[in-house]
Amino acid sequence: MTTSNSINEANSLMLQQFALHYLLSAADEAPLLVEGASVEPRRVSNRTNVPAASVSMTYIIEHPELGFGFRFRAVWFDGALLPPSATHVVIEREWDNTDSRTPASTSEAINDWLQAVTP
Repeated sequence: MTTSNSINEANSLMLQQFALHYLLSAADEAPLLVEGASVEPRRVSNRTNVPAASVSMTYIIEHPELGFGFRFRAVWFDGALLPPSATHVVIEREWDNTDSRTPASTSEAINDWLQAVTP
């Protein structure tokens, strides 16, 4: 396993905890601020193979000071993340707002921030 894959897996696991801690209310689409990052929730259409009563969300997280952004999706069902979380809580895209990072170093910056905010 490469370092990049290890960081991506760690980010996915921490993101599940982040979602449970900060975003538990799936119906809340109000932007929020978490440790310098803006979090913009958006309800989206459900994908196939999820219960009809589930709520699918995308979250755009941008941290202007640290210079990164990413978008992830999460599927909520009955007040919790729909299992398996590894399938239903997924980082869809990452980007560097500094124009100086590689994709791997952007993932590392996200990892550092997630470590700081994840309970």
